Amino acid sequence: MEAAEQKVLVMKGLVDSERIQNIDQSISTMLFTVTSVANGVDNMQTRLDEALADLDQPIVRIADEMSDLHIALKENERSELLQWLSTISVQQHYRETLASVLPGSGEWLLKQPCFVNWKDSSSSESFWLHGVRKSHPDIHCIFTVIS
Repeated sequence: MEAAEQKVLVMKGLVDSERIQNIDQSISTMLFTVTSVANGVDNMQTRLDEALADLDQPIVRIADEMSDLHIALKENERSELLQWLSTISVQQHYRETLASVLPGSGEWLLKQPCFVNWKDSSSSESFWLHGVRKSHPDIHCIFTVIS
């Protein structure tokens, strides 16, 4: 009987050993599968990041173009308003007047204490500039605006 019990114990050990081998093989297979899936997820994450970066560039370009379009529309609206207010081309008149000014002209006005005080004040008072006959008031206005 004791020999039979020993034989049963040996057989049980063989069965347990076989089960452990099967479990170990199953764990190895699962580990390989999980590793493969994890690598696939990493690759997919990389591809998704690249696709998102590729989409970002056109969106930024579209935003820049929309901003440029908005600026152009505002400038067009401003030009139409100026044209409606006066048939005289203000921009052209401004450029022509500015081109006719000699270097250093009008600096005397910018240094006058009464002008400096007026310019630096926070009130909305008007500044009255008296000129001699044939002086060009546009030139004085341009220097006032530029300063």
